Amino acid sequence: MDPSEHGTHYDVLGVSPDASAEAISDQYRALAKVLHPDAGGDRVAFEVLQDSFHEISDPGRRAVYDAALAAGAGTSSETKPTRRVADARASRR
Repeated sequence: MDPSEHGTHYDVLGVSPDASAEAISDQYRALAKVLHPDAGGDRVAFEVLQDSFHEISDPGRRAVYDAALAAGAGTSSETKPTRRVADARASRR
């Protein structure tokens, strides 16, 4: 996977890094309805969405993740969304 094609966990969810926990949860639920395989969504995109939500919904993990982003470590493929997540986000608009 080419890291230049991807963004951060915040990009996966379509929220800003300063989004509230409530906004993150609301956005996750909305995207999960579209991406869940039982609703006709893509399994891989849903897994990426779940991973991103797991990472930034917990205050402790989010603080560590934010520190890594600030230090420039946010370019690994694990912190990046797939094109399918971005497409699902765009279809909601």
